[in-house]
Amino acid sequence: MKETSIRCLERVMNEHVDSGWLPSCSAAIAQNGEVLWTATAGPVTPTTRFAIFSAGKALVAAAIWRFVDDGSLTFDQKVRDVLPEFGLQGATSEATGRVTIAHLLCHSGGFSTAHLDPDTWGDAARRRNAYASWSCRSEPGTEFAYHPVSSHWVLADILECLARAPFADVLHARVTEPLGLRATFAATPLHEMRRPIVVGAEPTDEAWLQIGMEPPQPEPAELAQPVDIVSLLSTDQSFIHGVPGGGGVTTPSELALFYQALLSADRGPWSAEVLEKGTAEVVDKRHVEPIAGHPSNRTMGLILAGDDGFAGFRGFGGSVVTPRAFGHDGAGGQLAFADPDTGLSFAFATDGYDLDTIRRSRRSRELADAALSCL
Repeated sequence: MKETSIRCLERVMNEHVDSGWLPSCSAAIAQNGEVLWTATAGPVTPTTRFAIFSAGKALVAAAIWRFVDDGSLTFDQKVRDVLPEFGLQGATSEATGRVTIAHLLCHSGGFSTAHLDPDTWGDAARRRNAYASWSCRSEPGTEFAYHPVSSHWVLADILECLARAPFADVLHARVTEPLGLRATFAATPLHEMRRPIVVGAEPTDEAWLQIGMEPPQPEPAELAQPVDIVSLLSTDQSFIHGVPGGGGVTTPSELALFYQALLSADRGPWSAEVLEKGTAEVVDKRHVEPIAGHPSNRTMGLILAGDDGFAGFRGFGGSVVTPRAFGHDGAGGQLAFADPDTGLSFAFATDGYDLDTIRRSRRSRELADAALSCL
């Protein structure tokens, strides 16, 4: 491994902790099924477990892939085939009846703002009763709109119905346990994890203009979430219940090893065909991010770096990444990806949810670029 790149990684991590921008952070690089390097900054060790927010969506997708492989599901299957009540009583019953497993995995189901109250999280019957009233804002499959938690709650209950077991147990039995990894959802005692802490402040319009960018526009009213999702996912309830869209807890080393298993069918319990769908094929190249305007590049559960110049906006750094890299980042700066061209996987986790999106983006790019340059 290149010492200059390793020193760059460690410098960035220490800089952000020493400056008070992050309470702590941890990172890992793996190749050929083994962790090659780990580092931490702040009062943590490589075995410290962090909330990974949406980086955990990759594990939920990987569990769904297992059921596609064994013939229990297909990507184009309707959600109502498994959850008959889904959207049945909503204002757009016909549209919700057309939502498929693929729509859930690539965030094109049309119900991005559907909300599940925390008091229903631990009760499958109440969750499914709530789904009955959900409606689509747009025709399923026609546009991309990030579903922070709604689609993955539905995926979790599909897993429960198919396996007849709590979804957190299914995720462990079908994904992490076969890889020799610890359970990721609803399995870590609260005192054993680093709790997310909000740090920093939103950049001013002047700060955006100083770096040559127009200030971000407000989110369209129709996409606005009814609650503060990040605050909700930082509560005890989120980790106790293991919210499938953002309540996972793990170490960067284990996350990097998980991505090693996605690089080849001989490393994990998935077929080559389903890995191709999950790690290499964009579902619909017409789908674009509604605010930024660049292609979403969503596979059946993950994100592809691509060669269109927007890899940095997708959590893959700047000019170093190869187009075939795949992964899924998480709120606050969590990073997780693998590069098929080098066999490298990288994961970074922090307990600091940095509101300074300019600083957070710069840090993520520096980390990703340094990691991808290590070999």
